[in-house]
Amino acid sequence: MLYQDSILNDIIKYLKKETKNPFYLFITSDHNELTGQDGLYGHITLVPRGADVPIMLYTRGVNLRIPNQLRQTFKPTHNELGLLIAETLGYEIKNSNTPDGVYY
Repeated sequence: MLYQDSILNDIIKYLKKETKNPFYLFITSDHNELTGQDGLYGHITLVPRGADVPIMLYTRGVNLRIPNQLRQTFKPTHNELGLLIAETLGYEIKNSNTPDGVYY
């Protein structure tokens, strides 16, 4: 963890020093790991807490709509995060395989 914190610190310091432009820095892990709660272990069990992923967003000089939208997203997943990043970059993704009302 200390090594990862050091790398993230270096990235943030670099961005702050080397760019005067607004930026978003999205940081997330690839999955959650169940560690024994209710007898569940690993990351293959389909339960809501198994889909939880930590998300950190570091910004400078940006429109706060995107960070606020992330804050208001119920249990953001990689699907929601990917859609939000695409929107941040000016793209809208429509996927007929993800109908409204279904949580991914």
